[in-house]
Amino acid sequence: MAGVRAAIFNEQGELLLVRHAYGRRDWNVPGGGIEQSESPIAAAVREVWEETGLRVRASHLIGLYSIPVMGNLTPFFHMETVEGGAVGNADPAEVTDIGWFPLDRLPELMHPAVRAVLDDAFAGRRGGVTVLEPDGTIIDSLPGMRDGGINDN
Repeated sequence: MAGVRAAIFNEQGELLLVRHAYGRRDWNVPGGGIEQSESPIAAAVREVWEETGLRVRASHLIGLYSIPVMGNLTPFFHMETVEGGAVGNADPAEVTDIGWFPLDRLPELMHPAVRAVLDDAFAGRRGGVTVLEPDGTIIDSLPGMRDGGINDN
């Protein structure tokens, strides 16, 4: 099943992370599977609502990320809050904890590939493609743009 991920920042520049109640039980950005007949953008909006209680809209695509040995290609969207909801209205069967984190204080319990992807979110990347090893090592990359129109290098 294809999946999506979503980055949501607060006014202090902190990133919203969730700790899932299943799988590795580590910290990650909100996200999950794309349902049949659902667009990736709609899936990201739905997953954020289910996992955080926030209503959001996609502002841009941060990038597409693939870990070939896991057989995935995941779109990662930058989201903006639009209305209502409060952080914490999550389904406890999906999420055990929610928190805002600055780049220099990300939780220890996080998959290494997720850490690599979060660097792009904090840097304002737009539209790149990155291929990763499961340990977060970048295998290949097609540059996107940084906020302000500067090419990635």
